[in-house]
Amino acid sequence: MSSQKIHNLATLNSEIHRLRLRQKEIEDQLDKNVIGLKGNFGSMAFHTIIGSGIGSYLASSTGNFWGGLVGRIFQSTKLQTGLHKLIDGFTEKVGEGIDSIASKIHP
Repeated sequence: MSSQKIHNLATLNSEIHRLRLRQKEIEDQLDKNVIGLKGNFGSMAFHTIIGSGIGSYLASSTGNFWGGLVGRIFQSTKLQTGLHKLIDGFTEKVGEGIDSIASKIHP
């Protein structure tokens, strides 16, 4: 950041130009972050909701029929694939919404 004082029009224009360049850098970084979030959100949400260890934890519950049954269900590849598709569809819609809002704020 510049701490120079503005005393004339040339300095003002120079500062405006510098700030616009900085704005562009920040916008580009934000775009990269949003793209990264959109690309990884499904996986992060899946692991948050299901958790990598919940199925094995529930399946290993000794003497607990329902815990074991639920654990086996969560270990199902088809269930995990279905949940991945559901979460990916949801994140795609969220991403489209974010893009729409961003384009309205900054066309």
